[in-house]
Amino acid sequence: MDHAEASPGDRVIAAWLLVCCALVFAMVVVGGITRLTHSGLSIVEWQPIVGALPPLDEGAWQETFRKYQQTPEYRLVNPDMTLSGFKSIYWWEYIHRLLGRLIGAAFLLPFLWFTLRGRIARGLAPPLIAIFALGALQGAMGWYMVRSGLVDDPRVSQYRLTAHLGIAFLIYAAMLWIALDLLFPRAHPDAASTGLRRFAVALAALIFVMALSGGLVAGIRAGLAYNTFPLMNGRVVPLEILALDPWYLNFFSNMATVQFDHRLIAWLLAFLVPWFWLRVRRAPMPRRARLGAHLLLGALALQITLGIATLLLAVPVPLAASHQAGALLVFSAIDLRRALAALRDRRRRGSVIEGQVVDAAAERIHARQGVDKRTVQSVQYGHVFRSSQRRRGGAQPTAGAARGGSEGAHDPHHPARAFGRGDRARRRARGRRAAEAPRIALRLGQGTVGQGQRPDGPTAPRGMGPLDLAQLPRGALVLVDSAPIIYHLEGHPKLGPRFQPLFERHALGEISFAVTTITLAEVLTGPLRAGEEALAKRYRAVLESWQVVELSAEIAESAARLRAALKLKLPDAIQAASAIAVNADALATHDRDFSKVKALRVIT
Repeated sequence: MDHAEASPGDRVIAAWLLVCCALVFAMVVVGGITRLTHSGLSIVEWQPIVGALPPLDEGAWQETFRKYQQTPEYRLVNPDMTLSGFKSIYWWEYIHRLLGRLIGAAFLLPFLWFTLRGRIARGLAPPLIAIFALGALQGAMGWYMVRSGLVDDPRVSQYRLTAHLGIAFLIYAAMLWIALDLLFPRAHPDAASTGLRRFAVALAALIFVMALSGGLVAGIRAGLAYNTFPLMNGRVVPLEILALDPWYLNFFSNMATVQFDHRLIAWLLAFLVPWFWLRVRRAPMPRRARLGAHLLLGALALQITLGIATLLLAVPVPLAASHQAGALLVFSAIDLRRALAALRDRRRRGSVIEGQVVDAAAERIHARQGVDKRTVQSVQYGHVFRSSQRRRGGAQPTAGAARGGSEGAHDPHHPARAFGRGDRARRRARGRRAAEAPRIALRLGQGTVGQGQRPDGPTAPRGMGPLDLAQLPRGALVLVDSAPIIYHLEGHPKLGPRFQPLFERHALGEISFAVTTITLAEVLTGPLRAGEEALAKRYRAVLESWQVVELSAEIAESAARLRAALKLKLPDAIQAASAIAVNADALATHDRDFSKVKALRVIT
């Protein structure tokens, strides 16, 4: 499996936010066309409700046109405009405002419905409310911008135009980020990628600044000057770059300075983004992170090409509108790259990380206690797996099969093959290792799964009824320990039903699961050492659909502090630190003692 797990409820909310993103993207493009066709001042009133309907008859059109004739734009720029010409600019502004109303309804109504149905997770409501507040501010800023062009000068303020564009970018980025975070849940980031994450944040900020500088270019129409490239009328730095006084006004009102700044940021990105792309390619990054870097590089190349063409051709409407859309694509690409970089490569995680965890533990115990490493690996966490013959519906396994092999198991659909001398030796070795499991597990300080108790801490009483999960909120994240997983997957007759409600809520999409790489190793070790490759693949397919928390340097340090302060065993400290690192709402376990960790809510 090559994607991160997302519950059905999360996918629905993510789809809703992505639809809103598409509407915002369309609105930004239409807003650019509205500005380029000088249509933004055609509607001189702000009527959020009544204004949703356009003029419906000739009399209404004449009245609307009469109001426009009283504006400075008509008197100074379009004194010869006819009613038909007015209609052509009116429709662009009307569509732009209609999209704004549509976005508000498309966001607010589903949000209220999801909230009433309890589909919004506890931590998701505040950012969604903030996005709606930004949308309301955006509508007010749009009218505040239009008003600046209805007074004396028939041009809107470049400051208000830039603010209007910047808020649109923020709304789009926030919804896109939340949607991708829901579709691809992130585990605790790896410390090795801290530099790249900071690089990505810096690039996102620089791209946002570039978009704002583009708003200033559009606001003072600086694109109509210096229509040469790469020089500005034959100079690298134009002479009039600091012509205004005071000097700081040049950065907002001087065509030469504003366009020079926009070019300078583009050159800077043309250097930084390929550098970032090379670093991602050379780093041990997952495939999806590399794909995000490719998208960012391609989007920037397209945007720079569109910008140069728009400048050289003196701002034709199709190219200029495409250039504005390209800015949002570049911004989307860096946002997408950051989200995709949080995913791990599932194949690498399944085959390398678990093996490293188990093998390293086996080496330590072999060195300290002189126990055969393969025996330690097969019982490292005290799990004895039943034969998969019972799971396939065949006869009950014999004693040999129960010890971890398949000797004596009969399945009419899977006839046993003839075994040679080497096969018999391997089976006997597996049987000896399985027979030694209780002794080795006791030496490791824990009993086999479903049997006995750990000598150093209490466990839940055996044979208890189902868990009480009434206090677990919808959308909660639960870090699941290995024992509940094995009880569920193995169909334990007593303890399996106890944890069944937890897995039923997960199947319904009400809660999300996370597991640590140690839990992966614990669950997969048993069937792999017993030669049950098919069973291991089945377990792995289940676990890989959940959020996997890797053992990073930060989690290791947190586990060490917990172990030192509370005298926890190392696996328990790692589980507790991982749950705290990903802000898990609860930790589901059975044979570990977390009573000393007051910050954790334990389900047991």
